[in-house]
Amino acid sequence: MQWIAAARQGELIVISTTKAADELNNNQAPEEARLFVYDVSAQKVVREIVPVARARTTGMIIEVAPARLLGLTVTGAASGKPESGLLYGVDVTSGEVLFRKVLPCAVSTDNYWPHWVDPSYEYLGLVHGPDGFIWTYLKNVLVRVDPKDANVHIVGKIEPPGYPTFAGNDLYLSGPEQLRRIRDLGVRK
Repeated sequence: MQWIAAARQGELIVISTTKAADELNNNQAPEEARLFVYDVSAQKVVREIVPVARARTTGMIIEVAPARLLGLTVTGAASGKPESGLLYGVDVTSGEVLFRKVLPCAVSTDNYWPHWVDPSYEYLGLVHGPDGFIWTYLKNVLVRVDPKDANVHIVGKIEPPGYPTFAGNDLYLSGPEQLRRIRDLGVRK
């Protein structure tokens, strides 16, 4: 398991994964990471979704509308070249991949593993902002993602990054540094 998100008001739990050896399949790793959709009432996995072919991880996920998830990962299989960030959208009810959008930069300073795999980067996440956008980092740049069209808006470079939490229009950043606050970002819905 990599990441987890509730969908449809908690009726479904979506689990984001990383490729790993499968002990039920002679310790063979699957070809690609998947999202698993668990139905809470039925108490079973009802769907598997491959949002990115040959991806090592399905990355961070968050529900942005009923049964609609936004995900942030990296482009497909390792080629030895730096990989770009990738936003994707999925409908967890139908299993349809709604879009894939390659970002103009990597999500991490590590060319192989996205930095959310490293537990020293506890500040990472996809966070709902007061403007209706999803807030996260690309490397050390704080960005806002419009869930309607996946357009990315740069907020600014944050050194060091911190986990974002909103209280009204104030942004708080926690993490290894002292608690920091950015007052009145001026972002409203």
